[in-house]
Amino acid sequence: MDLHVQHVREVLQRLINNQSYAKPEKCEFHRTVTSFLGYVISAEGVAMDKKVLTHLIWSPAASGTFQNLKERFTLASILHHPDPELEFTVEVDASNTDIRAVLLPCHGNPPKIFPCAFYLRLLNRGM
Repeated sequence: MDLHVQHVREVLQRLINNQSYAKPEKCEFHRTVTSFLGYVISAEGVAMDKKVLTHLIWSPAASGTFQNLKERFTLASILHHPDPELEFTVEVDASNTDIRAVLLPCHGNPPKIFPCAFYLRLLNRGM
């Protein structure tokens, strides 16, 4: 427990040094188990929080939708790590409602284009 107290003090000191703040009501100290983002974290490992699990009603419509999603995921572009040695192309499209862009490094000879980043920003209607 002494090591835990030391770690807590280090974290709190770093928060102070960086002028960051934590809400006391959201902080937990000296706990052996805690919930975080739908998971239960303990010394034994990480498990799903049973409070957030829900029962699914699996219907023919749900099955069809699931098959459709699987097909779309298998056809979707796979993001690649950018290689700073390669040339890049940025494709941009803008309208009154949004701005979209994709960063494309060129791989191989002849070049094959694989996306490494996508961008989307919805524009405020008041602009």
